Amino acid sequence: DLEVNYVDYSDASGELIEVGDSAGISANTGSVFFDRSVYPVPFDPSDYDTQKVDETLADADSSITGNTVLHIRVNDPDYDISGSGSDILPADTLMVQIHRGSQTSGNLATGTADIKETSPTSGIFELDLSLGDTFWCLKADKCSFEDNSSIKIEQGDIVTVQYTDKTDASGNENTVTDSATFDL
Repeated sequence: DLEVNYVDYSDASGELIEVGDSAGISANTGSVFFDRSVYPVPFDPSDYDTQKVDETLADADSSITGNTVLHIRVNDPDYDISGSGSDILPADTLMVQIHRGSQTSGNLATGTADIKETSPTSGIFELDLSLGDTFWCLKADKCSFEDNSSIKIEQGDIVTVQYTDKTDASGNENTVTDSATFDL
């Protein structure tokens, strides 16, 4: 807490007056979570035949994406800095990677926009990261579909999200992590 006292030895009436106020100062340690512990394995819809159930339906292939959406939630009230509007969390504070044994992908969150606060003064920030027809590379500095080291996500692979809290409750940098698996 911070306290301030002011002593006016001669106010407007010539009397001694003391006024003061205090303010609480706090910091928080951020946290990060996936919305589930198991995600479906993404797939390429062109690997499967689709059939129309009814002639009145639109082309069946156009509605199937095979994407898996990772819903990531960061809770860090330290980034709730505006008095009335929603704030943003820098995207570079997140790292999303896929692991298979000793192999690890690059950061799948690279290139995402800054993450918006869910509502003013909530301190909660959410990101939906879509992994579609998904391949991932094994090089930490590059992750692209053209990379020869890319492979498909499979059942049993693990996805992790790391949030780097630049200033936790103790004033130090801290990294917190959550993980989930892929299953059929």
